[in-house]
Amino acid sequence: PTRRQVYVEHFQNATRALKPLKTLQYDAKPGDSYQYSSSGYNVLAAVLETIYEKPIQSVLEEQVTRPLGIQNTGYLDVMAAIDNLGRNYSYVDIWDYTESSKLQLVPTWDFSYNFGVGNMYSTADDLLTLGHAIITSDWVGPEQYDLVTSALEPEVSNWSAGWIVSEGG
Repeated sequence: PTRRQVYVEHFQNATRALKPLKTLQYDAKPGDSYQYSSSGYNVLAAVLETIYEKPIQSVLEEQVTRPLGIQNTGYLDVMAAIDNLGRNYSYVDIWDYTESSKLQLVPTWDFSYNFGVGNMYSTADDLLTLGHAIITSDWVGPEQYDLVTSALEPEVSNWSAGWIVSEGG
């Protein structure tokens, strides 16, 4: 799909949002090279929906936000109003990625094709609560902690399991 086509269709959950992925081509054969993939996280979200037999939004609420007392984080839905939601601005043109000295308002697009890696909103307080839970509590075990704090392929990339790892924080 083209960049503009993915914003046209509204998807109710991650499993349905896999539809645009069916037309994508591999950049390399699986296992041949490393490359970050938003699409991989979309597939992961659909797998979680299958395992839990409910939308990823419900899985996130039951497994993360509710247990941690996070109340202002969730998935965006352009079909519903969200109080106090900030708008997106960019110094990069949204169509050709050229930099600009002028700040541009990013259109309100439907990012529901991107359930596994984005299409979310949160607050600074909620993100602090999540970060604090990851680094200071038993909410995640030692193996999961190592997954998010250690680069998976340190010779190639500084990506861990969903986080960017850097020296000195």
